[in-house]
Amino acid sequence: MILNTQRKSLPLRLATGFLLSVGTLFLPWWFMLLCIVPLFFVFDYYFELCLLAFLMDVLYGSPLPHFGRFEFVFSIGSLLIYLILTVIKKRIRV
Repeated sequence: MILNTQRKSLPLRLATGFLLSVGTLFLPWWFMLLCIVPLFFVFDYYFELCLLAFLMDVLYGSPLPHFGRFEFVFSIGSLLIYLILTVIKKRIRV
Protein backbone atom coordinates (compact mmCIF):
# COMPACT_ATOMS: atom_id res chain seq x y z
CA MET A 1 0.00 0.00 0.00
CA ILE A 2 2.74 2.49 0.91
CA LEU A 3 4.69 1.57 -2.22
CA ASN A 4 1.61 2.19 -4.35
CA THR A 5 1.10 5.73 -2.99
CA GLN A 6 4.79 6.49 -3.56
CA ARG A 7 4.46 5.52 -7.21
CA LYS A 8 1.48 7.80 -7.65
CA SER A 9 3.27 10.77 -6.10
CA LEU A 10 6.49 10.28 -8.07
CA PRO A 11 5.39 12.27 -11.16
CA LEU A 12 4.15 15.08 -8.91
CA ARG A 13 7.40 15.04 -6.96
CA LEU A 14 9.46 15.14 -10.15
CA ALA A 15 7.36 18.00 -11.52
CA THR A 16 7.70 20.05 -8.34
CA GLY A 17 11.42 19.32 -8.25
CA PHE A 18 11.81 20.56 -11.80
CA LEU A 19 9.73 23.69 -11.18
CA LEU A 20 11.66 24.48 -8.02
CA SER A 21 14.98 23.95 -9.83
CA VAL A 22 13.92 26.44 -12.49
CA GLY A 23 12.62 28.76 -9.79
CA THR A 24 16.02 28.65 -8.11
CA LEU A 25 17.45 30.38 -11.15
CA PHE A 26 14.94 33.24 -11.23
CA LEU A 27 13.25 33.68 -7.85
CA PRO A 28 14.61 35.07 -4.57
CA TRP A 29 15.65 32.72 -1.79
CA TRP A 30 12.82 33.70 0.56
CA PHE A 31 10.17 32.91 -2.06
CA MET A 32 11.77 29.52 -2.68
CA LEU A 33 11.72 28.82 1.04
CA LEU A 34 8.02 29.69 1.19
CA CYS A 35 7.39 27.24 -1.67
CA ILE A 36 9.51 24.41 -0.28
CA VAL A 37 8.29 24.30 3.33
CA PRO A 38 4.69 23.26 2.51
CA LEU A 39 6.00 20.63 0.10
CA PHE A 40 8.05 19.18 2.94
CA PHE A 41 4.79 18.24 4.64
CA VAL A 42 3.24 16.85 1.46
CA PHE A 43 6.05 14.44 0.53
CA ASP A 44 7.97 11.98 2.68
CA TYR A 45 11.69 12.70 3.07
CA TYR A 46 11.79 15.86 0.97
CA PHE A 47 15.55 16.02 0.40
CA GLU A 48 15.07 18.46 -2.45
CA LEU A 49 15.19 21.17 0.19
CA CYS A 50 18.88 20.51 0.81
CA LEU A 51 19.71 19.94 -2.85
CA LEU A 52 18.10 23.20 -3.94
CA ALA A 53 19.83 25.11 -1.14
CA PHE A 54 23.16 23.68 -2.28
CA LEU A 55 22.36 24.71 -5.86
CA MET A 56 21.56 28.23 -4.70
CA ASP A 57 24.83 28.40 -2.76
CA VAL A 58 26.84 27.20 -5.73
CA LEU A 59 25.17 29.70 -8.07
CA TYR A 60 24.84 32.74 -5.83
CA GLY A 61 26.84 32.10 -2.66
CA SER A 62 29.68 34.37 -1.69
CA PRO A 63 32.07 34.19 1.27
CA LEU A 64 30.52 35.99 4.22
CA PRO A 65 32.84 37.54 6.80
CA HIS A 66 30.26 36.93 9.57
CA PHE A 67 30.63 33.17 9.07
CA GLY A 68 34.40 32.99 8.68
CA ARG A 69 34.36 33.41 4.88
CA PHE A 70 32.15 30.31 4.59
CA GLU A 71 30.20 30.17 1.30
CA PHE A 72 27.59 27.47 1.95
CA VAL A 73 25.54 29.23 4.61
CA PHE A 74 22.19 28.52 2.95
CA SER A 75 23.05 24.81 2.68
CA ILE A 76 23.81 24.55 6.39
CA GLY A 77 20.66 26.55 7.14
CA SER A 78 18.60 24.19 5.01
CA LEU A 79 19.96 21.20 6.93
CA LEU A 80 18.85 22.84 10.17
CA ILE A 81 15.44 23.64 8.69
CA TYR A 82 15.16 20.03 7.49
CA LEU A 83 15.88 18.71 10.98
CA ILE A 84 13.44 21.13 12.62
CA LEU A 85 10.68 20.35 10.12
CA THR A 86 11.27 16.61 10.57
CA VAL A 87 10.68 16.94 14.32
CA ILE A 88 7.57 19.05 13.74
CA LYS A 89 6.28 16.61 11.13
CA LYS A 90 6.67 13.64 13.50
CA ARG A 91 4.82 15.45 16.27
CA ILE A 92 1.98 16.46 13.98
CA ARG A 93 1.40 12.97 12.58
CA VAL A 94 1.92 11.12 15.91
